[in-house]
Amino acid sequence: NFYNQGPQRKQELLNSCAVLGIPESRITIVDHKELPDDPKTEWSVSLVSSVIVKYIRVHSLNMVLTFDGRGVSGHANHVAIHKAVSHLACTGQVPDGIYTSFDWSYCSLGSRRERFRLNVTIISFFTWLYSNSFNPLLTGSLPALPDCCLLSLVTVGLFRKYISFLDLPLSWLLPSGLRCITGSRGYRRAKDAMFCHRTQLLWFRYLYIAFSRYMFINTFQIIPRGPKNLKIY
Repeated sequence: NFYNQGPQRKQELLNSCAVLGIPESRITIVDHKELPDDPKTEWSVSLVSSVIVKYIRVHSLNMVLTFDGRGVSGHANHVAIHKAVSHLACTGQVPDGIYTSFDWSYCSLGSRRERFRLNVTIISFFTWLYSNSFNPLLTGSLPALPDCCLLSLVTVGLFRKYISFLDLPLSWLLPSGLRCITGSRGYRRAKDAMFCHRTQLLWFRYLYIAFSRYMFINTFQIIPRGPKNLKIY
């Protein structure tokens, strides 16, 4: 609500999620007076972490995806969310999720949530990249733990950020806990979802939609956890 457009932006978010196939029943929008949409306001780490852990418990989540310490764009609210999740991790306050063994190597998630392995050659990979599939290609190796897995989206430099899919070889070679790569049809769906956010479509966001590698490639690192229920005095 930074520009007093809260109700409109809420509807835009719901419309964007609908384009991505996320039903409104799976969306929670937190409207808290102490957590304003304001890059100049420093959010309380304890308050944000309490909100996050509440929803992990309520929904028995087995994975949380968040920003890293640079917040992708450097936005203070993004960084605050990372600090809150890291606080939960290092103090051992992450509740148990649904036991899941994550071991994705060339794994695609289908629209019905099937998980199947693909033997991908370079040729078939690029065939997939420019195919009409909505399904992202996921690669990586995550630990088999009963706890909720915490992952942070890797912030890359300005050059890599705006070379679109040309960043793929480097993202593929660098170590990461999880890589998510979308094809041409998935890109078009992501673009349609971005265009739902009409109040936020400033000139630089058109550049983002056209050239950002985040529209094609997202890499995540595992946020390390400390001992369970660690007390910090």
